[in-house]
Amino acid sequence: MCAFEVTHPDTLTPENKLDDIIYSHTHDVEGQADLNQLPQSVQDLIESLGNKKLLGYELIEKKELAAGTTSCTFSNLHGDSDIEYLLQFTGILNITDSTLLLRFNNSATGYLGSGSVVRNGLTTYQAYGYDSNGLPLAGTPWSNTNPYTFFESKLIVKSGNPRLGRSSFVQRGTYGVGGKLFSTWGNTSDEVTSLVIVPANGSFSGIMTLYKKFLIE
Repeated sequence: MCAFEVTHPDTLTPENKLDDIIYSHTHDVEGQADLNQLPQSVQDLIESLGNKKLLGYELIEKKELAAGTTSCTFSNLHGDSDIEYLLQFTGILNITDSTLLLRFNNSATGYLGSGSVVRNGLTTYQAYGYDSNGLPLAGTPWSNTNPYTFFESKLIVKSGNPRLGRSSFVQRGTYGVGGKLFSTWGNTSDEVTSLVIVPANGSFSGIMTLYKKFLIE
């Protein structure tokens, strides 16, 4: 059995109106529905979820970055309890043959990684993205001028092991470009309390959003 609520407006008739303005009222109805009356596919879904734990993402902060932005910081984080972050961006990269970097706790040392990118009109991948000063999130290879870019990065941040990051991006500027980048931060002891995003050169603008993973019991 399951509980349900129904909310609906009043039914209007030519006699049931006031100055031709529609007025309505809500009605909350509580009751029980027999699950056996539901479609079998719905019953199967409810049963399959009965003993499951689901994973989701909770918004931490959304930032609107104006043209000319050279740094974006998410602070007051608790990496050891949050464990994993999801970082997303949609906007313009005004950088030249370079990368947008993420720095854990604003540290500019201890990163190792690489990646590959591909461009329309080319049939081969190009190695790309290594930077010892930060974790690469996206870039502008082949002098891709001011591209409109989307990237998504998953970050494993709990201390006790190296921190890991994996990003994928797609963009349209002079060329259509896509890529996958990865990097690691060798610090295993300090809790991650901030994420700082900076361009290796130039600036960026758009919407930057940070989420943390959580468990739905």
